[in-house]
Amino acid sequence: MHPLGPTFRTTAKDISISGSYAERIVPQEFHDGIFNVIISNNLLAREQQKQICLNCRVVSIDGSIYLQYVKPSSDQLGLLRGILSDYREVFENATIRCD
Repeated sequence: MHPLGPTFRTTAKDISISGSYAERIVPQEFHDGIFNVIISNNLLAREQQKQICLNCRVVSIDGSIYLQYVKPSSDQLGLLRGILSDYREVFENATIRCD
């Protein structure tokens, strides 16, 4: 238990500008309201983009749990776009060789 209330950790399976699918089960206590999510990216993002705090809610889509961002600010969206751009650049530049 965290001093600010319940917490959980998960990994994003698929992250977008509107939300993210959760890799792990999101505890039931988070399903009925809006809560803070911190997106951490310690590997790729520029220094100012290592963490973004967003409000989100749980949405069930075809049996999968989707964390939908709630009214992100333009600054938050800009930081998120930077992280997504960094990931896209890494994957576009990656090459796989099979000899």
